Amino acid sequence: MGLVIRAVISVLTIISVPAGAPLFFSPDVWCGLGASWFVSQVLGTNPLPQRIEGSSGGSEVGFLEIYATTLVEGLLLSFLLFILSFIAIIILQMRNRRNPLLWRGPSNP
Repeated sequence: MGLVIRAVISVLTIISVPAGAPLFFSPDVWCGLGASWFVSQVLGTNPLPQRIEGSSGGSEVGFLEIYATTLVEGLLLSFLLFILSFIAIIILQMRNRRNPLLWRGPSNP
C-alpha cells in the first residue's frame, strides 16, 4: 500500500514539474528541506538550498553535507512510508474487527 501511494505521488510530481505547479504536496520536497535544516543545525552551516543558490558568501557545499542530507531524507521518507503502511493495515483490519462477538471459531467435538 505504501509503495502504491509513493508511486502515485511521484507520478503526480513528475507531471506537475513541466506545468510549473508548486510541489507542496510532494514528500520529497518537505523531507529534503527538513533533512537540510537538520544537517545544517548539527554541522552549524547554512541550509543546503541557500548554499546551492549562492547566498552563503561563496562557501562550497561539501560531500559530507550532501551525503548526510541524503541519508536523513531517506530515513524521513522511510519513516513516513512505515507510518502510512501501519495506518493502512489498521484500516484494512477494522473491517474484520467491527463485531468480534458475532465471530465464533470452530467448535471442538
